Amino acid sequence: MLRVCEKLREADEKGRRYGARAETDYLRALVDAMADTDRLAEVELLKTLGDVNLEKGRLGKDVGKFNTALALYIAAMVRCENRQQADGIEHRYYYAERLLSYHRYIHTSDCDMRKGDLDAAEQNLAAALKLVHDPSKPNKVKEAECLCRLGDVYVERGKRTGEGRKFTQAAALYNASMARTDGDKQNMVTKLQETERQFLRNTCNVDCEPCPYSSALDHIKELDNIRNRVKSQLETIHQEHNPYQYDEDDPVVREVETKRAEAIKVLFKSITVGRQEFIQVLTDECIAKLGPPPCKYAFAGLGSQATELVTPYSDLEFAILIEEGKEDDDTRRYFLNLTHYLHLKVINLGETILPAMAILSLNDFLSEDPEKDWFFDSVTPRGFAFDGFMPWASKTPFGREETKSKPPVSLIQTPAKLAEYQHLHIALAEGYHLSDILRRVTYLTGDESLVNDYTDRVNKSVNHSPVLSQLLALLIVKNDNLEKQNIEPTGQLLDVKKEIYRFPSVAIDVLSIYCGITIPSVWGIIEELHKTQRISHEDAHHLTVLISISAELRLRTYIANGGQKDRLSPLKEMKVRGELHKHDIDDTSVQSVFYIPDSKMLFRYYYTAIPLKSCIVDTVAKDIAATKIFSEAIFDTSSLTKGRITRRLLQLDAAMRHLKAGLEEAGSDREKQFEICFELGNVLKKHGESERAISYYKQAFSIDTPKDDHASLLNNIGGCWSDLGDQRKAISYYEQSLKMKKAICGETMPHPVIVRSLNNIGKCWSELGDQKKAIGYYEQSLKMMKDICGETAHPYIALLLNNIGKCWRHLGDHWKGINYYKQSLKMMKVIYGKTTAHPDIATSLHNIGACCSDIGDKTIAISYNEQSLKMRKVIYGETTPHPDIASSLNSIGHCWSDLGDQRKAINYYEQSLKMTKAIYGETTPHPDIASLLNNIGACWGALGDQRKAINYTKQSLKMGKAIYGETTPHPGIASTLNNIGNCWRALGDQRKAISYYEQSLKMAKAIYGETTPHPDIVSLLNTIGNCWRALGDQRKAISYYEQSLKMGKAIYGETTPHPDFASLLSIIGLCWSELGDHMKANSYRVQSLKMCNAIDGEKMPHRDNALLLNNNGKYCSDHGDHRKAISYFEQSLKIRTAMYGETTPHPDIASTLNNIATCWSELGDEWKAISYYEQSLKMMEAIYGKTTPLPYIASTLNNIATCWSELGDQRKAIGYYEQSLKMMKDIYGDKTAHPHIAMVLKNIRTLYDSTSS
Repeated sequence: MLRVCEKLREADEKGRRYGARAETDYLRALVDAMADTDRLAEVELLKTLGDVNLEKGRLGKDVGKFNTALALYIAAMVRCENRQQADGIEHRYYYAERLLSYHRYIHTSDCDMRKGDLDAAEQNLAAALKLVHDPSKPNKVKEAECLCRLGDVYVERGKRTGEGRKFTQAAALYNASMARTDGDKQNMVTKLQETERQFLRNTCNVDCEPCPYSSALDHIKELDNIRNRVKSQLETIHQEHNPYQYDEDDPVVREVETKRAEAIKVLFKSITVGRQEFIQVLTDECIAKLGPPPCKYAFAGLGSQATELVTPYSDLEFAILIEEGKEDDDTRRYFLNLTHYLHLKVINLGETILPAMAILSLNDFLSEDPEKDWFFDSVTPRGFAFDGFMPWASKTPFGREETKSKPPVSLIQTPAKLAEYQHLHIALAEGYHLSDILRRVTYLTGDESLVNDYTDRVNKSVNHSPVLSQLLALLIVKNDNLEKQNIEPTGQLLDVKKEIYRFPSVAIDVLSIYCGITIPSVWGIIEELHKTQRISHEDAHHLTVLISISAELRLRTYIANGGQKDRLSPLKEMKVRGELHKHDIDDTSVQSVFYIPDSKMLFRYYYTAIPLKSCIVDTVAKDIAATKIFSEAIFDTSSLTKGRITRRLLQLDAAMRHLKAGLEEAGSDREKQFEICFELGNVLKKHGESERAISYYKQAFSIDTPKDDHASLLNNIGGCWSDLGDQRKAISYYEQSLKMKKAICGETMPHPVIVRSLNNIGKCWSELGDQKKAIGYYEQSLKMMKDICGETAHPYIALLLNNIGKCWRHLGDHWKGINYYKQSLKMMKVIYGKTTAHPDIATSLHNIGACCSDIGDKTIAISYNEQSLKMRKVIYGETTPHPDIASSLNSIGHCWSDLGDQRKAINYYEQSLKMTKAIYGETTPHPDIASLLNNIGACWGALGDQRKAINYTKQSLKMGKAIYGETTPHPGIASTLNNIGNCWRALGDQRKAISYYEQSLKMAKAIYGETTPHPDIVSLLNTIGNCWRALGDQRKAISYYEQSLKMGKAIYGETTPHPDFASLLSIIGLCWSELGDHMKANSYRVQSLKMCNAIDGEKMPHRDNALLLNNNGKYCSDHGDHRKAISYFEQSLKIRTAMYGETTPHPDIASTLNNIATCWSELGDEWKAISYYEQSLKMMEAIYGKTTPLPYIASTLNNIATCWSELGDQRKAIGYYEQSLKMMKDIYGDKTAHPHIAMVLKNIRTLYDSTSS
C-alpha cells in the first residue's frame, strides 16, 4: 500500500506542476505497475485514471470521457481482489453511469427543443431529473439545471397553445430552480419577466410590458414584515398573558388563560384582515394590466380565511362570484385569465412547491401507477401559495379537472349556481367535502354584495329540517373518522395541522351544522352557541381556549420552521454540546422541528380535546331538540388523564405520580381501578421496573373484568418476565393468555390477538437460544396473519418477517437473516411510503445493520444504523431523548468498537448514556443504563485502561443487581461478569478472569437451562478455554473447546458448516500441536480447512476468514514452516486491513503484524522482524496510548530487544528490555514475582554478562 501511495503521490506532484500532463503521468505509473506485476498499484491507478476522466466528462459534458471512465472502472474491478475496494470502484462506476445517462438525457432534450418536439424534450428532462433526485439529499445544482430547462419547455408550450396554466407551470419551475441556485439569479429573473410578457401576449392578448420584478420583491418584503409583526405580537401575548407559569390549580390561571385566548383571537382576526388587504393589492395590479372586469365580481375566501384561523403561511383558497346573467364564455375567460395572472404573482413570491402545480411528467396524481407521482420538493419553501391542483385540493377558481368518477368543477360561478352545491343530492354526489368548504365564505375583494347574496342563499339551504342538520353533522363525523381517531399524544413528532389544529376546527364545524349556525368564523360560532344557550359559559370558555391553543401552536410551528412545515415535537428538547454530533453530520437535509416551549400548553389542549372527542359522536347522535349540547363537562384534569398523557410523552416519573393519585381518586369505581392499574403496569414496564409492573398487573387481574382484559394482562405479565430474563415463566403466561384468547375467539379461528401471543412465545424461545422453535411459532403466527389479511401488506406481517430474520441471524445464517429483514423493509415501505420516516422502517434498517455487523461489514452496518438513527431523529426530534435514538447510538458505538476505534465508540456510547439517563433519570437503575456502562467499560478495556474498565463494569454489575436482585440470574448481569473477566484477562490475571467467566457461565446455565444449548454459553466455554490455553493447560483448554464445539453443533446442526466451528477446530488443532500430538493436530486442521471450503466465501464473515488464516499461520509456524506461516499471516493481514481500513489502528492488525515479525525473526531476518514489530508497536500505542502499561506492548518491546541483541546492538537491546521491564512492573507490581518479569531480568543479565565477557 505504501508503494501505491508513493506512485500516486509522484503522479499528483507532476500533475500539480504540469497541469495537463497529470493523466500522462498516471498512465506512465500504470505501465510501470503492469511491468512490475504490482496488482494493487495497477487497480489504484486504473481507478484514479477513471476519476480523472469522470471529472473531465463532468466539467466538459463530454460523453466520450464518461465512456472512458466507465471502461477504466471495469478494468479496475476485473483486476481487484479486495471485496471492499471493489465495492468502492463499483460505486464509482454506477455514479459515472448515472452522470453519463444524465448528460445524454440533457443533450437529447436540447436536440428535441431545436426540432420543436416539446413532449420528447419534457420526457428526457424528467428522466434526467429523476436520476439526480433524492428528497433527503438533493443535488441542487443538477436539479436547478433540469427545472430551468423544463421551464423553457413550458414557456414554449404556452406560446403555442395560449394556455395560461402552462405559463404558471413555467414560472413555478423557474422559481424552484432559483430556490436551488446559490449564485447569480439574474438569469432566472429575466426568464420570469419573459414568462409574464408571453403570458400577457399569448393568453390575455395584451401587448404590454410586464410588472417590474422589483414589485415581486416588494410583495415578498411586505409578506416578511407581516410575519415578523405576527411573531412579535405572539411573544408579547406570551409575556403579558402566560397561564403556564402558574400551578394548574392556581385560581389566577382561569383569568390569565381567558385573556390569552382573547388576545390570540384578536391576533388571528387581524391576520385575516391583513391577508385580505394583501390579496386586494395583488388583484388590483393584475386588473391594471388586463383591463376592467366585464361585470360585477367578488372573490370569496374559503377555508381558514373564512374561519378566521388563517396564518401568514396558509394557502390561498377562494372562489369567484360573478354577476347573475353574465356567465358567458368571454366573462369566464377574463376571470380565468385574472386567476392565472394572480397565480403567477403568487408563484413569484417563491413559496409554491412543484407538486402543487401537478406537472404530469413529475406528479401525475390521476395515474394509477404510483411511479408517475415521484417528485418531492424538499427545497422550495412552502408558504403563501394557491391551493394545489391535486384532485383532493383544487379550492381555487380553476376548480377540479375531470376524473374517472367525477365531472369537472369550476369555482367561477354566479351566487345561485355556486349555492347549488349545498343541495344534499349534489353534495353527496360530489363528496361532502366540497359542499362543506363552500358553506363558509368571507369577502376578499370586488363587489361585497355578491358575497352577501351567496351567503343568504347558503343560509336558506342550511336552515332546513333539524333531522337533515343532524344527518349532515354525522356525515362529517364519519368522513373525518372522528369516532376512531386517536387524539392522544405519542412519543413521535406530531403533524401540527392534522393532529392538533384539525380536530378542534372539525368539532366546531360539526356543532355549527348540528345547531344550524351559518356563521363562518369559529370564534363567532362559539359565541353564537353560548348566546343561544346550547353550551354553558364554562363550555364556551374551554372551546375558546382549545381553539386558541390549536391555532397558536400551528402558527408558532410555521414561524419556527419558516413555512408550512407541520412537524412539532411533544417531547422535551435535549440540549447537547456541539461536539457530540461531530460524527453524525453529513450533507443530508435535516427537516425543521418546533419544540413546544412549555409542555403545560399541550396538557391544557388535551384536557379539553380528550373529553370533547369522547362526547362529540354521542352529541350528534342524540335528540337535536335537547337544549344543552354537552351532558358532561368538556374539561378533564383527572389524575388518570394526566397519567395517560405523561406516559405517552415519556414523562414516566410524572405518569407514575399521577396514576397513583388516580388510584386513590377512583375509590370503589372498579372499572377505573382496573384501567389505572393496567396503565401503572405499562409505565413501570417501560421504566424498566418489571417486578413492580407485575404487582400492578396482578392487582388489575384481581378486579372482575371481561376475559379479554384478563388475556391482555396475562400477556403483559409475560412481557415483564421476559424483560426480567425469565423466559420460561414468560412463556407460561403467554400460553395462558393464548389459551384464554382461543377460548374467546375459537380454537382455529384466525385472530390478531392469537397472532400476537404466538409471536411473543416465539420471542421467548429466541431469547432462550432455541431459534428453530422460535421460527416455528413465528411461522404459525405469520400463516394466521396471512389467513386474516391475504396477500395484503400489513405491519404485523412485516414485524414477523423481521423476527424470523433475527432468528436466522442468531443461527449464523446472516444472509437469510438479511433476506427476511429486507422483505420486511420492502413491505413497510409499501405500507408507509418509500420516503416516510416510520419507527418500524427505522427498526428494519437497524436490524439489517446488525446483520452486516455480524458478517464483518462494519462500515455498511454503520451506514444502515446511521440511516436508522437519522429516521428516528426525524420521527422523535433531532435532540429529543428517546429510547430508539439511544439504541441507534449504542449500535453505532458497537460497530466503531469492533472496527477498533474505541474512542469514537465511547463517544457514541456516552451520547446514548446521556440520553438514556435523560429518559429514565440520572440515578435510576435501568437495564439500558447498565448495558451502556458495560459497553463503555469494554471499550476502556480494549484501550488498555483496565482500571477504568473495571470501574464501569462494576457500576454496571451493581445496577444490574439493583434491578434484577442480588442473586437473580439475568443475561445483562452475565454479560457484565464476562466483561470484568475480560479486564482481568487483559491484565494477565487469567485465574481471576476464569473466576468471573465461571460466574457468568453458571448464571447463563441458570437462565437458559443446565444442558440447553445457547450461543452465550458456547462463547463463554470458548473464552474459558482460551484462558486455560494462556495458562499452558492445553488439556483443560481442549476440554472447554470441545464442550463449546458440541453445544455449537447442537444449535446450528451437526453437519452444518459454520465459521465458528471452523475456528474452534483450528484452535483445538493448535492445542494438540503444543501437546506434541501432531497427528491429532493435523486431523483438526484438515477438518477446519474442509469446513472453510464448505462455507460459501461470500457468506463467511471476513473476521472468521482472517482468524482461520491466522490460526493456519500459527500451525505452520509451530511446525517450523515459517515461510508458509508468513503467507497465511499476510492473507489474514490483507483481510483485516480491508475490514478495518488501511490506516486504522486495530488490535487484530497489530497482532498479525507481530506474528509476521516473529516468523521473520525465526528465519533469521532480524531487520525485517524489527520493521514488523515496530509497526505493531506503533499501532498498539496509537490504540492504547504510549504510556499505557499492557502485557502485549511489554512483550513486543522484549521481542524488539531480542532482535537488536541478535544484530549485535546491545545498547539498543538493553534500552528496549528496560522499557519492557518497567512496563511489566507497572502491570504486575514492583515487588510481584511474575514469570514475565523474571524472563526480562534474565535477558538483561545475559546481555550484561555477554558484554562484560
